[in-house]
Amino acid sequence: MLATSGSDRTAIIWELDFETNSANLLTTLTAHNAAVHSVHFAPDGQSLITVTRREIRLWDISSLYGDAEGNDPTELLAFPGGQDIAFNSERHELIIAGNDSIVRTYMLDIQELLALARSRLTRTFTAEECRQYRIDPCPTEP
Repeated sequence: MLATSGSDRTAIIWELDFETNSANLLTTLTAHNAAVHSVHFAPDGQSLITVTRREIRLWDISSLYGDAEGNDPTELLAFPGGQDIAFNSERHELIIAGNDSIVRTYMLDIQELLALARSRLTRTFTAEECRQYRIDPCPTEP
């Protein structure tokens, strides 16, 4: 697969055929509000990041593979715009260099994020918080 960015506010995902030296358009991502200046595949190939000066979007593109082919990618998250991004595949993190000159790190693995939250708790979750955040089992000690 190949992804291209465009000044027309789109990112296009292509399927490459090296036997025929051709590319077939798989899908066009059109949800952007500014020119897309870069695209990045996640290390596992299941996600794509699109970057504009106003926003950074994380897409689930797993539907473009195998039996699920033909389904549209799903937008998972949107962040304030930035200059560029990088994936830290060892720690399952997304690193964003923002337009405000601040570098931000986002954890992408929900279990790791919950473990970090639990490690920083100074009190237990209430039963309501466990229901709200879908924490099961609900911890009884911080």
